Amino acid sequence: MPGGTHYDALGVPRDADRARIRGAYRDLARRLHPDTAGPSLSAEGRLAAERRLGEVNQAWWVLGDPVRRRRYDEALRGRSTAGTPRSAPPPGAGTGRDARDGALRAAAHRDDGGGDGHRDGDGSGDGDGSGDGGGIGRSMHAARLWWVLVLAVLAAIFVVTAYAGGGGEPRPALSPSQANVGRCVAVRPGPSTTVVGCGETGALRIVARITEGQRCPGGTEVRRLATDGRLECVARTG
Repeated sequence: MPGGTHYDALGVPRDADRARIRGAYRDLARRLHPDTAGPSLSAEGRLAAERRLGEVNQAWWVLGDPVRRRRYDEALRGRSTAGTPRSAPPPGAGTGRDARDGALRAAAHRDDGGGDGHRDGDGSGDGDGSGDGGGIGRSMHAARLWWVLVLAVLAAIFVVTAYAGGGGEPRPALSPSQANVGRCVAVRPGPSTTVVGCGETGALRIVARITEGQRCPGGTEVRRLATDGRLECVARTG
């Protein structure tokens, strides 16, 4: 678009509304796409069509968006004679095949009055709607965050439960042969029971073993330390 404007590239006046600009873009994109001409188009002709299509894509990227168009119009009104204001090209607005195919697909859409939220080749929403690709991405991201939060909460509950149970009654862990009368044990955090020497600080000496319904001797306390279902009467050694 040497020496011209984006309006010149689309062949529309500067006061054209968005519907007219969109129609001009779609018509040009359909006619200029190199694949439309088929194998009869020469290499030079194909290259020229690609360059022209790049200008059309860039013009639509600017004029098809209200904010970009307003800024562009302001630049046009205040421009100097040194040059023509040019907006940064949209992603994929060059002459690559992906850009050409995107333009052709956009041009092939039927104009149903706008507001339907489909995308016009360069990714900008049509009418009142907007492309929903970003919304889908955000929804997937939110779902992943939700599952991470759920797993973190479950892990926290597991840890808190484990520590909360640390001061409770130890699970039966001794075999009947380890729970002999006279032997000493220690209840460690977990809780768990381990056979230790009777001189160890906090050790409990097994004084008697009883069954349910029997009473322990005075000065002892009842514990369930062995796995055979019997109870142990223990006394502290220190």
